[in-house]
Formats: sequence, C-alpha cells, structure tokens
Amino acid sequence: MPSTLVHVAVGGLVGAALLGDRFTPKAIAVVLVAAAIPDLDSFLAPVIGGAHRSALHTLLLPVLLGTVLYVDSRVLDRSRIRERWGRVRPTSPASRSRPCLRAASSPTWSPTA
Repeated sequence: MPSTLVHVAVGGLVGAALLGDRFTPKAIAVVLVAAAIPDLDSFLAPVIGGAHRSALHTLLLPVLLGTVLYVDSRVLDRSRIRERWGRVRPTSPASRSRPCLRAASSPTWSPTA
C-alpha cells in the first residue's frame, strides 16, 4: 500500500497538471489536503481493528460526499455546485469511461494486443 506521502505527491502532481493557469498556492493546498484526508483513518486502526483504508476510503467519505451532493441538488433552493461548474454535459468523464471499463473487463481484451 502506498503511503500518505505518495498519495499527497501524486495528488499534487495531478492537481498541478489539471489546474493549469489557475495553479496558485491556495489551490494546490486544497488539492494536497483533499489527497491526505482519506488516510486520516490510520489513526483509528489502534482503536478499531481493520479501520485503516476502510473507514474513510470506503465508508465515511463516499457517504459524506453523497450527502453534500444530495443536499446541494435537492434540498437547497439554488445549487452552488451548478452555479460554480455549470450543468453536467452528456459527454462527462463517467460516460466516456464506461466503454473503457467494459473493454478492460472483457476476457478477450489484452493491453498488448
């Protein structure tokens, strides 16, 4: 398993690549903190056996993010996410990744072929 330092470093590199001209110290700090948050569950490991890599990675963080998205899109009068980034286009990354996942899970597909 990669360490927290590796997660933060990769997050910083990807953030720097994606931010482009909006690359500011504040923006990259947000990316670095977001990359480190899922690894905070390592502090739960002495108290709860097996909590590292499970509490925040697969349970708490997705539930929290899902709740934020639900409240923003269904409960609030106006969506702050939609105001910030606009409406989702049909050619979103999720719709483009589906065929890739389907091809990768095919028993006849090989990356070397």
